[in-house]
Amino acid sequence: MLLALMLSNPAVRTTGRLFTGCALTIVLTVGLAVASDEGWVGVVYPAEAVKVSSELDGTVEEVEVLIGQPVIPGQQLAVINLEELKSEIARSEAELRMAKAQVTEENSMRSLRKSELDRRYMAGASVSLDELGMAEQLYEAAKAGVASAKAQLEAVKADHELLLLKQQRTSVVAPIGGLVQQRRVRKGDRIRTGDVMFEIVKPDSLLVRFAFPESDRYNVQVGDKMLIDASATATVVAVAPGSDVVTGLVVAEASLESEEIGLLGRGVSVQPLPATNSAASDPVASR
Repeated sequence: MLLALMLSNPAVRTTGRLFTGCALTIVLTVGLAVASDEGWVGVVYPAEAVKVSSELDGTVEEVEVLIGQPVIPGQQLAVINLEELKSEIARSEAELRMAKAQVTEENSMRSLRKSELDRRYMAGASVSLDELGMAEQLYEAAKAGVASAKAQLEAVKADHELLLLKQQRTSVVAPIGGLVQQRRVRKGDRIRTGDVMFEIVKPDSLLVRFAFPESDRYNVQVGDKMLIDASATATVVAVAPGSDVVTGLVVAEASLESEEIGLLGRGVSVQPLPATNSAASDPVASR
């Protein structure tokens, strides 16, 4: 979003740099800030914002939040419909039941073969070596059958758990608490993996990015207070080391000291508070 807010000429709009003849008005597209001969202008943006993307391909079945709505971590934002996933889960559940039944059957066969082998051991000399050897082979085969059935069961379980995890991802939830700044989907929309669905911002961490002339650098120091829209205050947290070679403007950022969500995304006026700033108490710096 480009800010084109002109204090000296509100009717003028531009997306580049503009110099007017009667009064200096400079639009700075880099940094989303504006400076004019009548004051400084900035834009308020969130210091912390999270984009919520889809982890699946599918259709948006439900959208449960509106722009500007507060949300808490883990709150459901939308539901993605995956008809093919339902059939996959049903098929996986059937395979899981069959694998469990196979393990039960193989365990029963192992118990039977073990009993037959034990009886032959107890019979002693009345059982031929060939008969005893066959019983031992059948028991070993039964044990191998149990191991194979258990391995198959674990593989089916793993596949089933992956499908259940995929099913959980059909519920799109808020990773952080905050306000819904953007909602890019509607019910019925087709989406793909990675598509951004929402943007959530924290209203208690807002920054103002503004630009000022190089000649005013000593009026803007890190830690200085700024008056925002003549009502809110902000503390300067960063100042660019140099100015733009064309405009001569320096970009700075200030952190709002109170939750002013109504200012989010807006162009605002920025003025220093001399009584609280370092330049006001430094006669050398103020020259």
